[in-house]
Amino acid sequence: MSKKITNIHNPPFKNEVKIRYHLDSNWAVMRKTPYVNDEIHGLERWWYESGSKAEESMWKDGKEQGLETYWYENGQKRHEEICRSDKQHGVATSWREDGKKESEAYFIRGQEYAKMEWNEEGSVLAALFSPPTLIGRPKPNTNTNPNPKSRKTK
Repeated sequence: MSKKITNIHNPPFKNEVKIRYHLDSNWAVMRKTPYVNDEIHGLERWWYESGSKAEESMWKDGKEQGLETYWYENGQKRHEEICRSDKQHGVATSWREDGKKESEAYFIRGQEYAKMEWNEEGSVLAALFSPPTLIGRPKPNTNTNPNPKSRKTK
């Protein structure tokens, strides 16, 4: 059973940081989440019941923004990725529990465009590449008149 405790300041102030703690049945902290104006904002941390670190992620205005890291209970890094506005952006890497790299993927605004996977011996199992779509690129000018000065104005 998980318990939830929030530190509450009276009176609440605008842009005030509140920390919400999630505790296990023995009152050990399992998760620590900062809030500003009722949105997750700052470094959120999770722990295993053993007390070892499980996850850290950065948030800004309720959206994942920045580095997100996960660990195995033995302390070995399990996964690391970067998020921008709640979407993966950049390199995302996963490791096996023994520390050997398992996969690496590349994202642009949440769209995966390349991925490599390794077997336990370190040999490449798969390499997948797909060209990213050009997100946010300006639309071409569809004006059929090549001379914009010749347009009639009223």
